[in-house]
Amino acid sequence: MNLQELNFPTVNRFSVSKPANVQFFNKLLEEAEERGFANSETYYRKLFKHIFFAGGTLYFKEGIPEHFKQTAYSYMIELMHSPFPKYSEKEAVCALILSELAQPDKVNFQV
Repeated sequence: MNLQELNFPTVNRFSVSKPANVQFFNKLLEEAEERGFANSETYYRKLFKHIFFAGGTLYFKEGIPEHFKQTAYSYMIELMHSPFPKYSEKEAVCALILSELAQPDKVNFQV
């Protein structure tokens, strides 16, 4: 699946649980599971924690379309503030998104 081809919905922390948004989330979760982000402590899961809990900076990969950056990043932020779904599932989906957005060699943190 190419995440850049997806039409990320505009959501807020409460609309994430609407049926159409749940369906979109489940599609991303399935991809995250296939890529190994769901059940293991990958680099991008650690990067996610560094950015969201330690105040780290996200450096975007070069050449990523601006629309994808904005919509995927906004989706990720609102997803993390949402009470739905389980934290581990949200973390896996965010790691998946970060694997497409983040420039990993610019981040300095303990892995």
